[in-house]
Amino acid sequence: MAGFRQSTYIKLKCEDTSEWELHLRASSERKNLFGYLIRRDDLLQAIADSETQVLVSRKLPLVLDLDDTMVRVVGNTERYIPEDQLPLGKGTFQYCTADHLFSSLTDKKTKPTVDPTRIRYLRDGRRIVLAEHALEFLAWAEQFYDICICSIGDQDYVHQVVQVFNDAHHCIRGISYSARSEYDHHVRLGRRQPAAKDLRSLYPYYGVQIPNANRVPIEPLIIDDTPNVWPTEQHDNIIHVTPVQGAPVWNVKLLPAVKQCLEYVHHAFFHELAVWEGTSPADRGPPPSIIAIYKRFLRREVFRM
Repeated sequence: MAGFRQSTYIKLKCEDTSEWELHLRASSERKNLFGYLIRRDDLLQAIADSETQVLVSRKLPLVLDLDDTMVRVVGNTERYIPEDQLPLGKGTFQYCTADHLFSSLTDKKTKPTVDPTRIRYLRDGRRIVLAEHALEFLAWAEQFYDICICSIGDQDYVHQVVQVFNDAHHCIRGISYSARSEYDHHVRLGRRQPAAKDLRSLYPYYGVQIPNANRVPIEPLIIDDTPNVWPTEQHDNIIHVTPVQGAPVWNVKLLPAVKQCLEYVHHAFFHELAVWEGTSPADRGPPPSIIAIYKRFLRREVFRM
């Protein structure tokens, strides 16, 4: 199962020309395989139903990265928030000598510290710093989007961070996916910038051809700071966020810019969908596209600059 995206499938064709699929998944200890057989027509119907449910719920799919997008881990290695940027206070521990303490009290150029309200503890004792207004953003986004998580962190870490989010607001209802095994597999093959993440790992309807003239394809949006971890053909789906330039400590601004983008896409998509559905099939053009609307938003913002 090396390199598989947690599961794989094999197409089977019977003598009566019917098509089946054998789906396989490795056990957590990677020693056993579990699987099931399903008729391909039944599978396509189930996939179509899951896509239709998105339209019924009026919640579009949204994928969030964790590290350097929503959170950053505290530590003294590269791409971590240094320990000395944490404020000294209740529940915060820092080791320092008497000379260091004296110099910190007398030095007028004190180091910037993280807002304590952004610090959270994980179950294993590690600390993370949330992006500014991250919980407020999630509480808003959950009303209009079905949120999934896709991270290169290991699965236990992903679950711990999601628990932090859901303890504040029960906002992550979709899958919480670790692409660590895919990333490690690419690294072993010597690929310098592995595209370890893939929307096909998260949504059964993404990239699947379903013969239905009335189908409205659902294209998930992604919020990530590193586009290269996704396949090139999925880069149009990415809302690329970057750290705030010149900020004294790490931060990503989710409000108001990212919220405004998602708000525009959601409103425009369902407005155009209502117009499209109200048009007779003979006069209909292509159904509305989430990605096309996102690109239109970007062009509008460029013209406003």
